[in-house]
Amino acid sequence: NGIWVWELPSGKLVLRMHPPAVPEAGLWLTPDWGHAVYVPTNRPQVVEVIPLGQTNALRQLEGHREPIRRLGISPDGQWVAASAADDTLRIWSLESGATQAVIPGLPGIKRLEFTEDNGRLLAVGATFLAVYDVGSGQRVRWVDHRPDQARAVFPSANGEQWVTADASNRFRLWSSEGPVQNLGKLDADDDDPV
Repeated sequence: NGIWVWELPSGKLVLRMHPPAVPEAGLWLTPDWGHAVYVPTNRPQVVEVIPLGQTNALRQLEGHREPIRRLGISPDGQWVAASAADDTLRIWSLESGATQAVIPGLPGIKRLEFTEDNGRLLAVGATFLAVYDVGSGQRVRWVDHRPDQARAVFPSANGEQWVTADASNRFRLWSSEGPVQNLGKLDADDDDPV
């Protein structure tokens, strides 16, 4: 019971975690494979950062009052974002553990995605897409949408546009003003949604 991570091709065990991580939040590895970032089941309001190859947490990112539901890590490994059942989104510095931003009033976040330039964070809820500036925590974009319009989201490098995929495998290109164009539907051999 737990999570085990092996290095390939050596087969060396680099991470063994007990208790296991909260499944909805997932397990994230920093881009340099130096640390694992996860939410432990026995402390679901906390994000733990563990150096690979070690068993004890390097730091704990705290502040949520309710269980964490989603995690995201920036492509450069500098920022960690978490949304929780208390309808808040928090952004921390991975290096220092300091809180960068606390954003209230975001119920039901389903996905968190940082842009490639690490400057923006997309939060996808059941009825909205929100884009935040990581440095200030300020909202820079908000788009209302129907619940079936954002099963997955793929931001542009600067967060100015994004592509969503829905449960029917339809793709849409968006900007801050709303949908720009329908990109079509992916025909797949099976009926698995995106």
